[in-house]
Amino acid sequence: MAIFDKLKTKRSQAARTKSARPAVKEPALSPKAPGQPAAAKSQSAKQKPQDQSGLASAFLLRPHVTEKGTRLAEEGWYLFAVNQKANKNNIKKAVQNLYKVKVVSVNVCRTAPKKRRLGRQSGFKQGTKKALVKLAPGQTLDIFSV
Repeated sequence: MAIFDKLKTKRSQAARTKSARPAVKEPALSPKAPGQPAAAKSQSAKQKPQDQSGLASAFLLRPHVTEKGTRLAEEGWYLFAVNQKANKNNIKKAVQNLYKVKVVSVNVCRTAPKKRRLGRQSGFKQGTKKALVKLAPGQTLDIFSV
């Protein structure tokens, strides 16, 4: 019975320490700045500006230059090889930041990995993801012009 007594005393001590927690002090309110409440000032200090410089290199891998791509470039559509994890919003923001153009729409297609063999060894060719980007009328990218 001595074991049960020890467990009871440990539980009762833990319950006492939980109930005897020191009161949490609330932070004192700072005086309001002219024209801005103190609460709004603390929220704006927490928000960090997002760095957009690495966005394009993270999502846009390279322009995908093909015969079809150059034909589409005349109509305002541009083809890019993109990261597998990139979505339409990421691609749109990356193109707008990198080339300083207005993107109207983005279409994405994914090619599946293909099985390849070299002798008895078999493996897979890596799948790719491509993005068709439609620019606003009158805007062009110089990377596709010949």
